[in-house]
Amino acid sequence: MIFAHRVGFVEPRQVRADLLSSVVEGARHIEFGTDEHFELWAPRAEQLRETLVSLGLFEKTLVLQVPWALVTVDGRHTPRSMGTSAAEANEAYLRYYEHLRTLGFPILELQPLGVLADPEHRWGLAPFHYTQDVYEEVVQRVLAGRDGDRG
Repeated sequence: MIFAHRVGFVEPRQVRADLLSSVVEGARHIEFGTDEHFELWAPRAEQLRETLVSLGLFEKTLVLQVPWALVTVDGRHTPRSMGTSAAEANEAYLRYYEHLRTLGFPILELQPLGVLADPEHRWGLAPFHYTQDVYEEVVQRVLAGRDGDRG
């Protein structure tokens, strides 16, 4: 989430929660997925890559492309979250992941039909609250990639 403010751009995770409301007061929310958001985000992704390279961490970085689940384990459609459906979110994220690919970021990608939402998830039902199998697949694939790099 990015907010345009009179002194620049603010991402909420950059400030303490108790200061957030004063920081974004009067700011204009720039919706994720819009051209404006992407145009602000893309150079920051490039800066992140440069920073990771300079710190010797880029080769240890892995982007997880885990789509929002379209359905739950019992076959129901997942609910909208933050005003967005899983299909809309997955579509919006595509160009962000593609940009990271063009920057050379390695990406671990799960397919949309391979992820299911868990209605019994400890944080409740959401398209990004997955079944335990999804989390285990991510861990397994991360560890397999790491072990493969050693050989």
